Amino acid sequence: MSDSREFIVEPTIGRACQATDDQICAAALTWMQDEIKTGPASLTDIGKFFFTVSTGSIAAVAAIAKLGSSFQVGWVISLSMLLYLVSVALAVVIVFPRVWSLSSTTDLLTEYRKKIKRGRLWTIGWLLVWLTAVILSLVALSQ
Repeated sequence: MSDSREFIVEPTIGRACQATDDQICAAALTWMQDEIKTGPASLTDIGKFFFTVSTGSIAAVAAIAKLGSSFQVGWVISLSMLLYLVSVALAVVIVFPRVWSLSSTTDLLTEYRKKIKRGRLWTIGWLLVWLTAVILSLVALSQ
């Protein structure tokens, strides 16, 4: 493999051409602009999915519990339902878009990394809460 700035151009398959620094900078700028435009939308889509999974989990556990004739509401199932409601709330928080404050002195890469880190933390938080609720539901329903 040669220089990292070398790439294959579609019409001349097999022939490499050198990208200039200006071309690399222009491509990076275009990518950042697209990320700024579409980045929040992908996190919103994830939040919508999480909301659906959380509410569907509540419905599934309630339906399974209702089918069991000897099922009694105890602290385990109550805690799992509370955690499902927390996961719904986290999904709603994830769905709300954040306002980007950009100026001429803003480092776009730093802002992008902050948004990615925030999205990752909220996603992991939702997953942990939801999985805990699922485990507690399984324990409660198996009793």
